[in-house]
Amino acid sequence: MTFEKVKPTRAFQIVVEQIEEGILTGRFTQGERLPAERTMINDFGISRRTLREALRVLEQKGLIEIKTGSKGGSFVKRIATAHANQMSESLALLIRSRKISLDDLTEFRYDVEGISARLAAERATKEDIQKLKSLLAESQALLIAKEFNWKAFFDVDRRMHLAVARAAQNIVHESILRTVHENIHRYYESYLPQERNVARQAHKGMLELVKAIEERDSDRAFDRARDHVQKGNRFMKKPKAGDSF
Repeated sequence: MTFEKVKPTRAFQIVVEQIEEGILTGRFTQGERLPAERTMINDFGISRRTLREALRVLEQKGLIEIKTGSKGGSFVKRIATAHANQMSESLALLIRSRKISLDDLTEFRYDVEGISARLAAERATKEDIQKLKSLLAESQALLIAKEFNWKAFFDVDRRMHLAVARAAQNIVHESILRTVHENIHRYYESYLPQERNVARQAHKGMLELVKAIEERDSDRAFDRARDHVQKGNRFMKKPKAGDSF
């Protein structure tokens, strides 16, 4: 690929646009190293400073990775991963700053986790199922321990949700749900009673979901995931005796 010479007054923006276009159209492929700095400086007709500013912008966009050392250079990143990571970072900031209401977060989870569970029932490998069962066993062990460890239990619960998302084999679902479940503890701490019975009900819901996934019942997995999210929200908003998570 050859680059077009640009006018100095617009060099910075056009360099970014040309390299970005090359990546998005596949002229540069995942893992490929961009031409050496000297080559691009000559092709573009720009200064080293302008080129490096453009490369920094491309790195911030998640399109390239800049490595140093004898084998360094600018390498093209996987587009799906790059943009999924950017979306996740923005979502994480919203959750951590509590800019998302509990209802909005629940509504989002209700939709996405239902679809993710359906896909998991259709696509999960034997290894995925085994991982889910292992996490259920870990969860059960914490529930029957003499001293209940709330933090440890919900760390296992978090990993279980992520294992379901991973089994769905959709990188966008997995990336976004990872962000949600790595930050949702802020809502649990504010709204969810830290009691063994609450954890027991959460475990029961996940047990039903994993069973549906193992049996390849995508409709039931979809329903169990949504039911789990919906009951959890109702419990956190209006805690009262007998509620199920």
